[in-house]
Amino acid sequence: MTKAEFSFIVNCVAGDMVAYLMEDRGISMQEALDVVYQSETYQKLQEKSTGLYRNSSAYTYEYLLRELAV
Repeated sequence: MTKAEFSFIVNCVAGDMVAYLMEDRGISMQEALDVVYQSETYQKLQEKSTGLYRNSSAYTYEYLLRELAV
């Protein structure tokens, strides 16, 4: 997988998580972007070694929700 392909996957998953947050929590796009990009989940998503990028957007969103619940 090229760096561009990996970046594309990460950006797609992050965008989906933003959309899920906006819908589920009724927050603005800016608020959702802040939550996603400041999360530990997003940091792990950006690391190939975690393999998180291989999972569906829905799975990764659930992972984010577990992080936010702590």
